[in-house]
Amino acid sequence: MPSQPITVGASATHRATSPIAARALWPDLARGATVLLVVAMHLMYLQLVPLLHGTAATVWHKPIVDWTTPLRMPLFFVVSGYLSARMLQRSWRAGISGRIAPRAYLYVVWLAITAATLWGFAAWDGEDYDAWGYFVSELWQPTGVLWYIWALAAFFLVAKATQRLPDWLVVGAAALAAISVELVDVGSWKSIVAGFLPFVVGVRAPQAIRALTERTDWRHGLALLALAVALVAIRRELPLPAISHLVMSAVCVAAVLMLLPRIAHWRALRPIRRVGRNTLVIFALHPLLIIAANRFLRDTPHVLETIAASPWLAFLLPIVELLLIVVLSIGLERALRRIGLRHVFEMPRFRSQRRRVRDRLAGRQSERTNASSISS
Repeated sequence: MPSQPITVGASATHRATSPIAARALWPDLARGATVLLVVAMHLMYLQLVPLLHGTAATVWHKPIVDWTTPLRMPLFFVVSGYLSARMLQRSWRAGISGRIAPRAYLYVVWLAITAATLWGFAAWDGEDYDAWGYFVSELWQPTGVLWYIWALAAFFLVAKATQRLPDWLVVGAAALAAISVELVDVGSWKSIVAGFLPFVVGVRAPQAIRALTERTDWRHGLALLALAVALVAIRRELPLPAISHLVMSAVCVAAVLMLLPRIAHWRALRPIRRVGRNTLVIFALHPLLIIAANRFLRDTPHVLETIAASPWLAFLLPIVELLLIVVLSIGLERALRRIGLRHVFEMPRFRSQRRRVRDRLAGRQSERTNASSISS
């Protein structure tokens, strides 16, 4: 990596920060911000719109959710692809054990837990619920809020299978597919097909991502951000919606990628970076927490009426719930690991896998020891 400052014409304060540290921090900040936006979106459409429509909970917060649609998942998948680019160059065995299998395992485990939870609530109410049918159908066609985890495994699988094809062909096919799903109704597959384009751009063009994050400055980022805001503001008036949506998302993502490295080291953003290091855990747990919150609000109509009658309570509810969901997700993961349930988050390793991991760690430790002895 070059040692020069990551921006052109950067301020002395920014140059004083470590470029390597800034580049290491921005992906966590990006993923943390997108996960917060995803949870906020699910809260909006799974709880607030059905239960508190027309109150301050939707009047003030729904525009934010809607305005960030062109950025939310495209940015998440671009960064996920960018972080997977190096793994794509390794063997199939490494790709399966490092990217595909762990995410597929996490999806299946938490899909089963979600299905069991829904069946339990239905049984408590004396209703029938086909949990097995839901589980089987979601294995091959994810329609629920866990689809992001399914998509990460599937995207890497497709990217690995098409690795030897030219970049222009794979990215072009992904772009055509993304345009097609805007024109043809493919149901729940729309988000998955559209999400593959930013992922494959990230995994195929990490140099372009680095150029945006390292070779631009505040002026470029703010100018592009202004253009992104303008496009989002007139998005319903843009011609050729299927194409303009892709262009709008690309501008939004590029603007944010230019700006994130400039603020990633800010201490105030440390909690968001921490969220970015726990994305899969929050993806797995937040649907259950929203289900539990919905159940509580429906079973306590007086609480719901009190919130609806108070603009301040309705305004604060989405913010408080978002923070609670994130904190509880991370806390529950720690608690489950402490009581021996770590395998609901990570695949059990076979003895041969554990041996390879130990050998790899031992080799790295030996290299560090040798380097230390040589330097001394």
